[in-house]
Amino acid sequence: MKPAAAAKPFLIVFLVVLALYLGSFHGLEFFRHRKGPWQLDFSANNQSEPIVVIRQPANQITNLT
Repeated sequence: MKPAAAAKPFLIVFLVVLALYLGSFHGLEFFRHRKGPWQLDFSANNQSEPIVVIRQPANQITNLT
């Protein structure tokens, strides 16, 4: 078997796997960024207890503590 003929199936498998990886990566990144970031505020109340305030405007979540 010629070396070029032996490498062809491996090259095809590599290109298919690369295409699947890139498609999956960009698809997941789209779903992560499509509604915008979560906004977190770390602070303390009057008794010096820690508070986290969460907002996500696209999901209509505001001032969740």
